[in-house]
Amino acid sequence: DYRSSYSNARDAQEILVDIATHLNEREFDARLNTYMKEFTDELKAFSPILNLGSATLIRMVIGPQGQAQALALIEATSPSDLRTRITEIGTQVKKISSPPARVGLHQLALAMLAKSRLAAVNFEKLLILDLYDTNEARRIIQVAFQQIHEARQEQQQIQHGIVYPQIQFKPMGVQEVVSFRGF
Repeated sequence: DYRSSYSNARDAQEILVDIATHLNEREFDARLNTYMKEFTDELKAFSPILNLGSATLIRMVIGPQGQAQALALIEATSPSDLRTRITEIGTQVKKISSPPARVGLHQLALAMLAKSRLAAVNFEKLLILDLYDTNEARRIIQVAFQQIHEARQEQQQIQHGIVYPQIQFKPMGVQEVVSFRGF
């Protein structure tokens, strides 16, 4: 009967749309998770500075006469390299096409990476702190640590929002679920 055939075809189409949406969400989650891991690796490379904390770092950069002095970074990724890598990761995250259910997560990831980039810019100023007065040098360090702290908290929210951190299922030989909607 025509009516039941039509109904079955319509139901099948809805199932195909659901499958395509679900696969897109899984792919988005896996890609975003990969970039969040890269971000974490970059922060680990900069951890000799981050682990000092702002109070210790401030004591290190204020010279004996109370003047701010530039800091030579030992055993840490340079702040410039950190900024460059965060910018590259942000560019890659921006290129990801987010399914409707992940738009908010995508925007949060982009905002977190923008904040991290600002923190890296402020950490870059460690190399030229001697150009700033003591109060401004303190402020730069405190703001950089605050920004990176907030970014790490936002990253935790993002990680909790990633439902499928890795591709768990990909039908063999299927590149795309085809939709016949509109025909």
